[in-house]
Formats: sequence, structure tokens, C-alpha cells
Amino acid sequence: MTLSERRPALPATRTLFNLVTCNLDLEVGLTQFCERANDVAAFAKNAGPQCLRIDYLANGERLAFYTPDFFIRTLNGHYYLVETKGREDRDVPTKAKAAIAWCEAASSEAVQWHYLYVPQGVFERMTGQSVAELERACQPALVNLSQSEELQDLPLFAQQL
Repeated sequence: MTLSERRPALPATRTLFNLVTCNLDLEVGLTQFCERANDVAAFAKNAGPQCLRIDYLANGERLAFYTPDFFIRTLNGHYYLVETKGREDRDVPTKAKAAIAWCEAASSEAVQWHYLYVPQGVFERMTGQSVAELERACQPALVNLSQSEELQDLPLFAQQL
């Protein structure tokens, strides 16, 4: 783990690891939020050689890999795949579509996965103290993202011939 001013490592008690490395201020903010949120049982930064990478088709044609930022488990037993987003690129809608599909595939009757897309502007205005409140605040941004015209036309995975 490399500790620097640009890539701080924050101490955390609700994570499997004792430190959480953060790439951006938004990740620092989400780490601090997870430490104080009243419904977080545990969380982890999705990083390192064991990180989850979800494959998708970039620009509808090239295989690419998307690495969500965090995992959160709430006290009610729900799991969240979390993407913090400051600056959007053109692949964001396709990455979201792939993450939603991953959550659906990973869910069962016993375990529910949800995709939580956290735009920086929404997070900065957020005053709630729970993941449930954060999810409600961020939901309109995810709906807008999933309804984008770009997303409707792009396949998620390569077509089988």
C-alpha cells in the first residue's frame, strides 16, 4: 500500500482491513460516511489484486473491465456495489448497466445486491446518516443514467455468432 497526500490511507473500524486507500476526495468522503453511517455493518474498498472487475463492451465493441469503488454491507443484510463518480466519461452508462446486471446475477433469495451510483454533487449535498438515505438521494441520477439514449443502443456483452 502506498501512502501519500494524493492517495491517503484512512484508518477504519468497519472494514476487514485497518486502512482504506482512497484515490480521490470523494472516496475519502465515502469512507468517512461509511464509518459514521448508522446502518453500515461493514465496507471495503474494491482494490488490489483480489478486486472485482466486471467486463463490458466499451463503445459497444471492445472488451473492457470496470472496477467499482466500494462494497458495503448494511445491518439489514443488503449488499451494495458502489461507484463514486466525480467526472463522467462516455462509458459510465455502459458500466452502470454491467454493474446492475452483475448485482442481479449475484443476488439470491438470501442475499440482495444493489448498485449504488454516487455522483459527487449529490454526495456533497447529502445530509443523511445512512446508506438507505444515500441510496434514495442518488436514485434519480441512476435512473437518468440508465435511461440515457447511449445505453439503450449498446450491447452489454459481445454477440454470439
